[in-house]
Amino acid sequence: KTYHSRGCVLYNRRAFPNALADFQKASKLDLTNDYARFYSWLIQARLGKKETATKRLRAYLENRKTRKPDDWPSQIGLFLVGQLNESEFFKTAVNADKKVETERQCEAYFYAGTRRLIEGDRTTATVYFEKCLTTGKADFTEYQSATEELKFLRAPQQP
Repeated sequence: KTYHSRGCVLYNRRAFPNALADFQKASKLDLTNDYARFYSWLIQARLGKKETATKRLRAYLENRKTRKPDDWPSQIGLFLVGQLNESEFFKTAVNADKKVETERQCEAYFYAGTRRLIEGDRTTATVYFEKCLTTGKADFTEYQSATEELKFLRAPQQP
């Protein structure tokens, strides 16, 4: 938990190599920590190692025994590795329980926004990060990360 939490703080500060080390340590200490693996994928993809990150996350998802293969974290993982397209991913966030749906939307908009950012689509990334914040799930790490991404995106760009 400590490594995961510190990894989130470092990620939000854009200290990606240090954040990656913490998320990898969190993954080793808790083999069922899906979200540490998701953030590891995001960081590696941002650092130009998307192919390696995708192979690792895909292998983890194939061997994941902790939950059902169609649970929400699986959907996030499948989206990140490209086995679920964006519109399908957003559809999987829909839930009869509106609280659950809002939580899933918070996460979905963050992960989709970050993927768009990695692909160089700052405009759509900004829209998705804004939608993440409209969920009001301020206690979610994804919400906090979306907040920091928006600060970065809105800051004057360095030449």
